[in-house]
Amino acid sequence: MSIDTPSKETSQLLLNPPPLLAPPSRMYSNTMRKSLYHKLMPACLQRWSPRAFSAEGLAEEEVKTLFEAARWAPSFFNEQPWRFVYTQEQKAKEHLLGAMSQSNRVWAARAPLVAIAFSHMFYNHEATPNRWAAFDTGAAWMSFAYQAHHMGLVTHAVAGFDEEMVYQLTGVNPDEYVAMAMIVVGRPGDPNALPPKLREREHPSDRVQLAEIVYEFQLPDDLE
Repeated sequence: MSIDTPSKETSQLLLNPPPLLAPPSRMYSNTMRKSLYHKLMPACLQRWSPRAFSAEGLAEEEVKTLFEAARWAPSFFNEQPWRFVYTQEQKAKEHLLGAMSQSNRVWAARAPLVAIAFSHMFYNHEATPNRWAAFDTGAAWMSFAYQAHHMGLVTHAVAGFDEEMVYQLTGVNPDEYVAMAMIVVGRPGDPNALPPKLREREHPSDRVQLAEIVYEFQLPDDLE
């Protein structure tokens, strides 16, 4: 049986998608995203990366709560290699936005908070490369993103930016840290405020089927 073939019971989820975790007034409307697996955490379907943000600022408690979620992410040997630099101050934000590609800056400029996620490339206790650092930093970002969703906020991680400019602006040492992504954070905004081409893309993306990404290990005949 294919790994993504559901039981008859879980097939019913197609007709009855899970409810929103946060009040609809604080979230984008639910979409056609569905899963065949009824035990799936609803946030997996509901969280996505919009480009429409409200300009309303975030309270300090909200900001610190997001980073607190990232702090509790798992990491190999508990190295915790993630580091974050962020701002809500307008002039500082404008400088960070200047490191983004123009295609990202056009929508990100409205959001109240911009952050950069860095990954420490070496172990804390010895100067040898930590090959799992990027993996762990990704886990911290995912914790951050799900916490934001839980709070009725939205996030969008950005890969299109000038790394060298980011190091110059922040003073972070590129010999020790890798700038992994820029992160845009805020409250849901009005998609109609986006340029027409971006407005057309303002919806959650789909995912490939499980059968395309998951393979059950089969013991080779000579090892049975």
